[in-house]
Amino acid sequence: MPNADLSVVLVTNSYYPADQEGGPPFSNRELARSLARAGARVSVLTTDRNGNSRLAGPTDRWVRVDDASVYYARTGRGTWLRSRGFGPAAAQAIRGADVCILSAVFWSYTGLSAWLACRYFGVPYVTYARGFLSRWALGQKSIKKAVYWRLIARRIVNGSNALVALAEQEQRDFARLGLAPPVAVIPNGARVDETQASDDREDGARMFDTAEIGGDYFLFLGRIHAKKGLDLLLPAFERCVHAGCDARLVIAGPVDRSYEVEFARLLASCRARERVVVAGTVSGAPKSRLIRAARAFVLSSYSEGLPVAVLEALSAGIPVVITTGCNLPEVATQHAGVVVDYSAASLAEGMIRVWSDAPLRSELSGNALRLARERFSWDAVGARAADLCRRVARGENVHVA
Repeated sequence: MPNADLSVVLVTNSYYPADQEGGPPFSNRELARSLARAGARVSVLTTDRNGNSRLAGPTDRWVRVDDASVYYARTGRGTWLRSRGFGPAAAQAIRGADVCILSAVFWSYTGLSAWLACRYFGVPYVTYARGFLSRWALGQKSIKKAVYWRLIARRIVNGSNALVALAEQEQRDFARLGLAPPVAVIPNGARVDETQASDDREDGARMFDTAEIGGDYFLFLGRIHAKKGLDLLLPAFERCVHAGCDARLVIAGPVDRSYEVEFARLLASCRARERVVVAGTVSGAPKSRLIRAARAFVLSSYSEGLPVAVLEALSAGIPVVITTGCNLPEVATQHAGVVVDYSAASLAEGMIRVWSDAPLRSELSGNALRLARERFSWDAVGARAADLCRRVARGENVHVA
């Protein structure tokens, strides 16, 4: 790692080894690692949240994870994430920092505490929204969010020295809300090649054998939540089977507690249920194997910042079928997969096309690898994020969209 010339504090609600939160813990870990490789000294302020449970590791003290110092604050139940230890730790870390990154924390106590510390110590900060300001996201629990947005969250976001949009659609979301800070478009990255056996033990990953699936399959990978569009995917898969696709559908990822009943109902009503494999949480090397063995990857989301799982599939050379809500128009323009509208019929059409056409899959696979390498490598993403942080710390123009 180069000599650190930049001190960065990354604030996030969940962090590695959290494996029940979908992509953010992974992307924030890789962001921290890539910032360190780009010459930054990185501290991470986070909590013990891990989906419906809490991490079992040490809390309320600093520990070393990869190339970063990490503080896991002990929290109680609920999504507000109130913590006795977080505020003092935020003051300690932010006081001596050059810049702070608030990663989608403006709806929680963590974001409020970090924002107050930045204001008190005069430390500039950058906000990553990570999809939480899309129309769909703001429409969930809309009354509660609208009140908090007007009172606190808008002030946090609008006080940023820069906003980071993961995709051009997110930049348009910022403009729609009339946000004042300059915007830099910096995507998530992808990395699937570095999984190791030690990671499997650390993550508590189940060793998933792709032979258990019993045939070629479509893969859905991610947190199982209302925004992921399972209500589109399962009917679309029925259409694929009815059209003659000898396919399985593997659904891998943790089930959000608020979606458990609806997910069970969708499975029970699926007329191709015997071809659906619910794999649970899969990470590390088993996840990499599951991705690489898939015939095609499918993500039917209504709203995303920039989904890490799709980037992982692209970097493994797997053709993807995604909705426009995944915010990856490059998949269509670079012919690395198929992008469809929000309907079971459109999704099924794309899935059938990719499943049935071997020459097309071969072409999409090569384009997917090239797209991932050229646009979504973590080293390139980290270099851009570090450059943005240096500009913010120096008070320079930060328009790098």
